[in-house]
This record gives sequence, C-alpha cells and structure tokens, in this order.
Amino acid sequence: MSLDATVGGAAADTYVTLAEWADWAAGMGYTLTGTDTARETILRRAARALDDRYSFSGHRFQENQALAWPRAEVGHVHGWEVRSDAIPAEIRRAQMEMALAIMRGVDPFPVTVGTVVSESSSVGPLSRSVTYVGGKGRPAIAAVDRIVRPYLSAGGGVSEVMRA
Repeated sequence: MSLDATVGGAAADTYVTLAEWADWAAGMGYTLTGTDTARETILRRAARALDDRYSFSGHRFQENQALAWPRAEVGHVHGWEVRSDAIPAEIRRAQMEMALAIMRGVDPFPVTVGTVVSESSSVGPLSRSVTYVGGKGRPAIAAVDRIVRPYLSAGGGVSEVMRA
C-alpha cells in the first residue's frame, strides 16, 4: 500500500513522501536501509509517533483529517504565522528525523510498564533507590523534541511566552 501524503486528507498517513525522505537523508549524509515497503512503514510509524507523542497548539484544520497537521489557530512560530492549509517544514523534518530514529532501532511506542526488581529506603538522611526491569518510559529523541518545541501547546504548569 503506497503512502498518502495528502495535506489534510482523511486517509493521509504521512507528512512526507518516500522520495522526500530519501532526498533529505542523502543531503544529510544518511543511508536509508530496507526496501521501499519497509521504509514506507517506517514513515507511517513516524507520523503516528509525532501525532501521539506531542500536544500541538491549535486544532485540526478539518474535522475528518487523519493526521494532526494541518492545524488552525496555531499562531506565530519564529515570527511567522503558521498557515492552516499547509504542513510546516519543521513538522515534515521532525517526521524524517523520527523515521531515521525508528530505522536505527528506536521504538517510539515502547511498553512503559516496568517491573520493580529491588527497592531500598532509609529515613535519615533520606534515601530511596528503585531498580526496574523493562521499560519505564518512552525514549527521548532530542532532535525531534527540539524541532517541534515551538509548535507545542502550553500545559501542565507551563506558560506560553511571546516576544512583543
């Protein structure tokens, strides 16, 4: 099944095409591995990971769109208004970075329940130690986190700050 990169499409499953990812990777000096079918699967997973991991500002532009982007009422990023009828270049690049991480073995959807194998406590002067086996959280993908940061909504005690 080929990728669907239709902006705002009800069946869209990627923000970038396979050719765009290949061109970007070549320009960055990365070598993509696997068949085209495997790479398409990676791009689908990367788009889903972006949409699942991050809470973006604004809201979906169309009611029936499959992916989180395009978005309306995002506001300004880097001094420019984010268009509601397009996918920002940074979001597309974030998907390609996420896809590269997935291709290299990062699982953006890990099982996050770990098992406690040892625990110790003290009372004075306070000490606590816990050792887990298994996943305890999702892996950080610093390049992606850095790229999408300006597009995230504030929340959880975080306030938005805008330069006048």
